[in-house]
Amino acid sequence: MKLTHLLMMAAAPLVLAACGGDAPEQAGGAAASLAFGTDYACSGMDISVGILDEATVLRAGGKEYRMAPVETASGAKYAAEGEPETSFWSKGEGGLLVLEGVEYADCVQTGGYGEPAEAIDTSDLGIGGGETFTARGNEPGWTLTLDGTTLTYVYAYGESTRTAPQPAPQAYEGGRRYATADGALVFTVVDTLCADDMSGMPYPLSVTVEFEGSSYRGCGGETQDLVTGEWEVIEVNGAEVIPGAAITMTFAATDAPEPDNPGQFVPGTGRVSGKAGCNGYGAEYTLSGEGLSVGDVAHTEMACAPDLMAQEDAFLDALGRVSALMFEAEGTEMELRDAEFRQIHARRK
Repeated sequence: MKLTHLLMMAAAPLVLAACGGDAPEQAGGAAASLAFGTDYACSGMDISVGILDEATVLRAGGKEYRMAPVETASGAKYAAEGEPETSFWSKGEGGLLVLEGVEYADCVQTGGYGEPAEAIDTSDLGIGGGETFTARGNEPGWTLTLDGTTLTYVYAYGESTRTAPQPAPQAYEGGRRYATADGALVFTVVDTLCADDMSGMPYPLSVTVEFEGSSYRGCGGETQDLVTGEWEVIEVNGAEVIPGAAITMTFAATDAPEPDNPGQFVPGTGRVSGKAGCNGYGAEYTLSGEGLSVGDVAHTEMACAPDLMAQEDAFLDALGRVSALMFEAEGTEMELRDAEFRQIHARRK
């Protein structure tokens, strides 16, 4: 596929040349004119974006950068080839420039020339979307969200917010590391289980945020990811499951609604079902920020041997009273319990 026009995300094309005039002889201070160009003022920095020799080009600060498209949820984003800390993100008639690690926010379109560039579908170029992720911590309360294009850090118990273009992950021992272009916010994500230090709620990732000279620890990912799947119950209230009497739990998540604001907690919901040793059962469940709750448990009514029925009754009673959950270090064994320590110990199948 020969790209003869500016590469743009088909869902949200970057329209250059809204004014439709002639290209200036010295666009962006460079000798050769850009085709299909747009000029912006970005926090005192004048830039031009356009086409030169069939390539997308950014001219800023007396330099010229060849740009490649990056998939975004909105607008059109480009990153400089060989300069990972230089990017331009266009949204409507505005944009955001990061130039060699320095952020220039609130870009405003000031002019354009040439004809609007053709929007080209880049779905066949192998461009991947950014990671989506949420982490939270306490004392002081904070949340950090990646939505695929933007990093949002809400801190000081929600009183302050910082946003930045979503940084690319870098390898880090046991996980990955992220840093904003200006280096003001750095956070690491390690693939180890984490328990919220107030509620005890388990999460799949441990997160450390470094910001304004301080370091904060918290948990990342979703508890739903730890729970979802099929589990074999091995103990009920400390008693091993009777040999040959399978008790299973399959947790199937339902789609969570989009939060109204970045970092807003949305409870996880779904359905748990399986075999109770004799009968089949099913119930709805909810994962709040405090624990796990299971709704009314419906089950079939077959009769089995008295010992099987007693074990089944104990399991269904414990399941209906669940309020807390915890996992061993590898996440392959789970314990569900209530306030009176009725327990269900299960192993992932």
